[in-house]
Amino acid sequence: MLVVDGDVGGRGAFHVSSVLNPGGQVRTGAIPDLQTPGFLRSITAEQLARYRAVYLLNVPEVSDNVAVLLKDYVNAGGGLFWFLGPSINRELYNRTLGGTRRLLPGVIGEQAELPVRSAEVSPDVILGRPHPLIEPLLSIGDAAFAVVGLTNSWTLGAPAADPTPTGGDTNTEAASPVREILLRRDGRPLVTQHDVGRGRVVTSLVGLDGSWTNWSGDPTFVVFLLQANAFLWSAASPPVESLVEEGIRRSLPADSFVGDVSFLPPVNEPPRVAVQWTPKGEGAARELVISPMDEVISGGSDVDSLLVPGIAETVISGIDGQNRVTPAAMVISVGESDLTRVPAEEIRRAVQPVDVRFVTAGELAEQFGGPSGSATTMVLLALLTLFLAIEQILAYLSSYHPPAAVRDAVPHLGGLATAAGTGTLSGAAAARRHQR
Repeated sequence: MLVVDGDVGGRGAFHVSSVLNPGGQVRTGAIPDLQTPGFLRSITAEQLARYRAVYLLNVPEVSDNVAVLLKDYVNAGGGLFWFLGPSINRELYNRTLGGTRRLLPGVIGEQAELPVRSAEVSPDVILGRPHPLIEPLLSIGDAAFAVVGLTNSWTLGAPAADPTPTGGDTNTEAASPVREILLRRDGRPLVTQHDVGRGRVVTSLVGLDGSWTNWSGDPTFVVFLLQANAFLWSAASPPVESLVEEGIRRSLPADSFVGDVSFLPPVNEPPRVAVQWTPKGEGAARELVISPMDEVISGGSDVDSLLVPGIAETVISGIDGQNRVTPAAMVISVGESDLTRVPAEEIRRAVQPVDVRFVTAGELAEQFGGPSGSATTMVLLALLTLFLAIEQILAYLSSYHPPAAVRDAVPHLGGLATAAGTGTLSGAAAARRHQR
């Protein structure tokens, strides 16, 4: 990451580098490259592309050539963070960075002083709309900035109506909305974020030199900057999903990859048949283009497999002989999965001349829960009871039952056996008495 500080003492760069690379056993993955504004005069597009994020702290002025490089850098997915201190040239910033380049969230206005607050009012810095950069602080609320002081900041106006910066940049793409992340106590924006192309721009209307605020020494600054760095980095990451109708497009320079590419489309059940694709272009411009629209135009036979949503995979061979498998989520457009209720009249018109009758939930409940519904239920219960009774009768008739004579003989024989036994015992007792 590139950190350019316009202050001679480099106080702002010290705070940024201390947060993103504190040293010791703490590793954030960021390696700050601290430079002075003179570094920007000789930087090239290739050098700038090596950085995942660029931090410009109170840089007095930005030339038109540097503005063009920054515009292309952010468009390609880079992250840019402005800290606008009191030393910036406001008119030059608006002229070179505003307009269709949209590297600023709006027109930088005059400096606005913030009156000293009393103990009863809110802190000088308060939370704006929910945003990933302040997500860890939402549970605490504005109280997280209770000890942050603010005396001054730049104001922000709407973008110019006729934004045509110098350099002939005529980009007319639609501007993304500006999100106000942090606000001053009086409601003016303090930190904003907006998108430019594939990249993201975060703008702080206050610097880090300590003349306007002590925010850089507050713990909330550490949390915010770590969140911001991850947020800016994620914009440069390759996309992990693609719309089904757009297909897959990926750069495959010839000095890193060779041969054809195996494309494994999403399937609901095996087998999964690989499709071979030949990259287009030569040299550094070589790229993989898997487009369902091109297949339809050319009459290809793989259109159906390309229009299936799910997880697709591309198998690419590198010059080192290793195969690299890259998954991609093929998703459908949001509008195609919209579950908005269709009016009844629209359905009737669509299915004419078929007669369609719509029944509300209340009518359906009345039909099965009213008097007629209750009578039907009673009839069904009566039939069920009758069937159960018939089943019991049939079960009884089909089971085995011994004759009545056999049942009566069992206790009679038992009685005879008992009587005989009793007689034998009585005879034995009489014999013993006779012997005596």
